[in-house]
Amino acid sequence: MILIAVGPNGDIWIDGDQIDSRFIRSRFELRLADAPNSAVIIQADADANNEQVLLILEAAREANILDVSISTTEA
Repeated sequence: MILIAVGPNGDIWIDGDQIDSRFIRSRFELRLADAPNSAVIIQADADANNEQVLLILEAAREANILDVSISTTEA
C-alpha cells in the first residue's frame, strides 16, 4: 500500500516525505519495484486543491496502478 497525503496548501507527502509533484510517478515506480500490485490511498484534506489529486491519479495511471482510493478529512 502506498499512502499519499495532500495538505490544505497543496503539499504532497509520500511515506512521510514531502515531495514535488513532478516526482510522484517515479516514487510510485520505486515502491512498485519492492511491492508489485500495490494499492494507492490518497488522503486529501477537504481544503486541498483538486488539481493536486488529479496529478496523483494521473501518475498512478501512468505507473499502471489500478487500485486507487481517495479519502478526505472534514473541513
